[in-house]
Amino acid sequence: MLMKKLSMGFLRIRRSHCQRHAKIQSGQNEEFFRTVVTNTPIIIYALDCNGIFTLSEGLGLTKLGLYPGEVVGQSALIIYQDYPEIIEAIQRALSGEMINLEHVIKETYFDNRMVPIVDEAGCVYRVIGVALDITERKRAEEELEQAYQELTATEEKLREQFKVLKKNSDIIEEKDKTLWALFNNMHDAFALYENVCDEHGNSIGFRYLAVNKSFERMMGVSASELVKDTVYTASPSIKDYWLDIYDKVAQTGIPQSFVYYSPKWKKYYSMTTYSPQPGQIAVLSLDVTEERHNAELVRHLAYHDSLTGLANRLYFREKITQAIDYASQHKENFTIMFLDLNDFKRINDTFGHSAGDEFLKVIANRLKTCLPENYTIARMGGDEFTVIIPAIGNVSLLSAIAEKIIDAIKEPWSFGVHDFYIGISIGMAVYPRDGDDIDALLKCADIAMYTAKKIEGNSYHFYTEELHAAIIERVSLENALHQAIERNEFILHYQPQVDQFGKLIGVEALIRWQHPTRGLLYPGDFLDLAEEIGIMIPGGEWVLRTACAQNAAWQKAGYLPITMAVNVSATQFQHPNFLENLKKILAETELSPELLEVEITETIAMTNVEVTSLITNALQSMGIRQALDDFGTGYSSLKYLKIFNIDVLKIDKSFVQDIECDCDNDAIVKAIIALAQNLKLEVIAEGVETQQQYNYLKQLGCQKMQGYYFSRPVSGEQIEEILREMH
Repeated sequence: MLMKKLSMGFLRIRRSHCQRHAKIQSGQNEEFFRTVVTNTPIIIYALDCNGIFTLSEGLGLTKLGLYPGEVVGQSALIIYQDYPEIIEAIQRALSGEMINLEHVIKETYFDNRMVPIVDEAGCVYRVIGVALDITERKRAEEELEQAYQELTATEEKLREQFKVLKKNSDIIEEKDKTLWALFNNMHDAFALYENVCDEHGNSIGFRYLAVNKSFERMMGVSASELVKDTVYTASPSIKDYWLDIYDKVAQTGIPQSFVYYSPKWKKYYSMTTYSPQPGQIAVLSLDVTEERHNAELVRHLAYHDSLTGLANRLYFREKITQAIDYASQHKENFTIMFLDLNDFKRINDTFGHSAGDEFLKVIANRLKTCLPENYTIARMGGDEFTVIIPAIGNVSLLSAIAEKIIDAIKEPWSFGVHDFYIGISIGMAVYPRDGDDIDALLKCADIAMYTAKKIEGNSYHFYTEELHAAIIERVSLENALHQAIERNEFILHYQPQVDQFGKLIGVEALIRWQHPTRGLLYPGDFLDLAEEIGIMIPGGEWVLRTACAQNAAWQKAGYLPITMAVNVSATQFQHPNFLENLKKILAETELSPELLEVEITETIAMTNVEVTSLITNALQSMGIRQALDDFGTGYSSLKYLKIFNIDVLKIDKSFVQDIECDCDNDAIVKAIIALAQNLKLEVIAEGVETQQQYNYLKQLGCQKMQGYYFSRPVSGEQIEEILREMH
């Protein structure tokens, strides 16, 4: 950077071979060099062998609150005693070492070059120094580090207009060789041109006046070949807009900056053009290829998913914005697809997240393979993907695309010796029919996707107004559900469980919701939603506490003891505090543990066999009865019946229906009853609705039953009436 700015004023002085013109030429050289220096925004200084300033010039001194010549005669070692790195650099320069140092003085960054001048004996008798204010460059470099947010900062990081130096140089002849050496050793390419005009004063081109070594290397031509040539002669392929820029700078004196890519050298250059004096143009070329590549890398990382290489959420939203702008201007439509893998958790749970990551890469490649390149495919996170389909809103065409995706995804994926088959659910929303902004479109596609997910297997669904109405209803129900416990809107009904003789021996607690506007709601209306929104823990705890308190109240009233059966959800059963909360509830309600029966389904029991075993063992040690609900509908192994310490098998009502005439149901029920008897387990049949079913089950040896034949679920008061009659 230092050399870029120093090069503004350096001109090669050509000496005349004719002695009679030497003095005139020398005066012209001196005046020309003085003109260049005084128009260059740098600090030029010289130190004697003791570190005393013998020269201090340049407009850059104003940054330090100094004026030209102010520190001449003073010791640099004293002036900069608070800057150890500067003191060390001066001492090294006085020892004969060339110094290139970046440092800070008064919050201003300088690029400081020190060149020792030695006598014939090799002793340093003077140090020539040039310091350039690089504060803006440092700020630009810091901005590049923040390119994650400002990805176009490289193009904007251009050099400020170089300011004209005050004329003052008494020893320009003595410094000539040193300054030219510095000029030619600049890393950045520099060229100085003069404006060539015709006889009418109109600009007809530019001619080289001086170039440095870096420019020679960049052009592949020596300075002697370039100087006095016009730009067109030296570079016939130069673009006209470059010359337009040169001409504009020459006429206005306003610097121009731009980034240029050279196909020949395959590099990016930051080009700064300015006019050091009327009729001249200086061009400073900085190789920013690496910075450009870094910026492109940062941009790629900012806009792409690191795992799959697909567009990420940020880039996807930007592309939707562009699609909306284009479609609104051209009266077109486009479609957003929201894709979610079905049962992806199974891969992570079975083989770990590394296998899941590999599968996500496979999915990304399949999507890229089966969709055109002009479709934007993004990974939104987890196992969710999105696609922008341009200029298509036709249902049949979109259906064909969705089916093509489904066919690609459902192909087996081999991992080790295993083949996995995973489906996908797709939701689609069309602009502008379903929404005219990003969030509306994404929400509609998401709603459609979740609707598709409720359908078994691979499926897709388009967003419709009916879906929207259902979602509004769902949101309303969700909001009310969050407040149901606080408003005491939940109630319990109890369905009697009887023995073979119809005598009440227990009840099953069943939750109901007394909705303020919709009336009495049954579990099928709200339990799935409660599970989704995360209130099954407090809701399940309320059911347990209420049921235990009710049974305890009946016992304290002196009624015959009966069992209170309570269904426990998977979330509640596997919660780390389940057993602790259950102990607390029993202690608070003072219910005997043997009068509580915890019901879990086969699916819950088999979700995590190890956890289920630990919990059921703990329940047994507490004296709490355990029932396996819906037995025969899941996929448990019979060996787990003993491992889980189950007390009761509940025959699902689907087997009880038509038991008298359905041979399969009859065989299943007989097998379950025989199994329970052999394992010394109790058995209870659910869904008994007719006299014939009751008689048949009693004949098979079924010990307990419940169903509408005996009683529908009723309030606690009605159960108490039955208990009172039995008392």
